[in-house]
Amino acid sequence: MSNVNKEKKKEIKQEFEAVDRQNGQEKKVICMEAGELAKKINEFQKRLDPDSYSLLYPDSSVHEKKITMQILTETGRKKYVEWLSDSNFEQLPGVKEEAKEIRVLLENADIQWPDTFPPIVYICLSDDLGLKSGDVLSLEDAESLFGRLDWKQKQSQEGGYNKIDFIIYYKMNGSLFCYEGQQDLGNGEGSLLGHIEAFANYYLNTEGGKQAIENMGDSLAFRENCEYIRDKLLTFFYSHYMLSNIEHVLNDEKKMQRDVPVVTEQQEVRREYHRDFIQYIQECRRALAQGGMFPEIPDIKDYEETIENHAYRVQLLKEMETEIKQQGLALETYEKNGYEPKMKNR
Repeated sequence: MSNVNKEKKKEIKQEFEAVDRQNGQEKKVICMEAGELAKKINEFQKRLDPDSYSLLYPDSSVHEKKITMQILTETGRKKYVEWLSDSNFEQLPGVKEEAKEIRVLLENADIQWPDTFPPIVYICLSDDLGLKSGDVLSLEDAESLFGRLDWKQKQSQEGGYNKIDFIIYYKMNGSLFCYEGQQDLGNGEGSLLGHIEAFANYYLNTEGGKQAIENMGDSLAFRENCEYIRDKLLTFFYSHYMLSNIEHVLNDEKKMQRDVPVVTEQQEVRREYHRDFIQYIQECRRALAQGGMFPEIPDIKDYEETIENHAYRVQLLKEMETEIKQQGLALETYEKNGYEPKMKNR
């Protein structure tokens, strides 16, 4: 079971003021969203060596998301600051100033968490070859990877556990937080969220865990923290995880659609449904980050009914046009008849 002193919830202090007042003087603070700064870094890397970039990062958007996750952590920012130092670009005067500009932003800007960005997992220390210390993963990727590595280690003939120290960073109800933990891969707890759930359940539902809490100096606070993890935090994490899974499925189908031209109205409507559902996912993430209710989920039936109504109107217009030509009726006749074709005598 994890070290009880490692598993805790704590707030990350972050300055959101646009002006910092010190000693009676006003000092402007640059506020920049992490995604915006990540885009600058990504484009800078691409210009440095386009050929190598295309080989290393075939999907530019995936790499940009990775940069965003990295610079949201203190260690990740430091690594980019070191890479962008003057010494690395001394012989490249054409890009030296741009590198310095980005470095200054990394060092001084108030880098803000995007409202639609899901939690990220930073690997502080890893004994497992499948994870490196300093890695940064999305919650979705970490959840599945931890599960696979736990199963693999449990099946290993060598036995034993591989310890993973991690921090989950996330935005919840308008504030930034982090969750620190340690999982022993190979003990059968499974995925990352499975481990966190097992941690809370151990101390809340087992005799050994309850006795361990009683022996603590601040037992009430620890019990309340475990209840918070079980009742609130896990729901929050699982909500993000499920949204990411749905988004992954939609993006896979979207990729398939790009390879096949639209040939039917049903396909085009389904694309519209996908676009709206992706927007729904983003709004759900915003609600999780800022607090509030989820928006109404798009219903595929509404889109299918739109097709049926459109098809009916098209057919009705064709019938109107045919009858007008055959009988020479005026439009006023159709108005009186509710725009319905005349009934034929049997």
